[in-house]
Amino acid sequence: FYANSPETTAIESFGAIRRGPAEIREMYVRAFEEVHFDDVQLTPIAQSAKDSTSWITCRYKAQTRLRTDNSKYVLEVYASFVMEKDDAGAWKIKLEHFSPIADVPRVRPLDN
Repeated sequence: FYANSPETTAIESFGAIRRGPAEIREMYVRAFEEVHFDDVQLTPIAQSAKDSTSWITCRYKAQTRLRTDNSKYVLEVYASFVMEKDDAGAWKIKLEHFSPIADVPRVRPLDN
């Protein structure tokens, strides 16, 4: 999914920055060890492309469950992705950036 470059960057919604595919992969390994993602929705806000570069901004909403006690939460943020087309013609993520949404808790308990 990610461009194989040390400049490939992921910025988490709480501010942590990961650089390069290995750091980004480790970020997701840790997340999946802690949380099960029951449902993920992406609602597009804007998207565009020019030549070998594309970008999209969306609203990201995930219903999650902690693996330790099965408590349920909602993670809701804005997400932006910049992608590059590689030499084989496949689109790869060069930058992903998650940001809090004004007046929306980043993480909140799921109302049952």
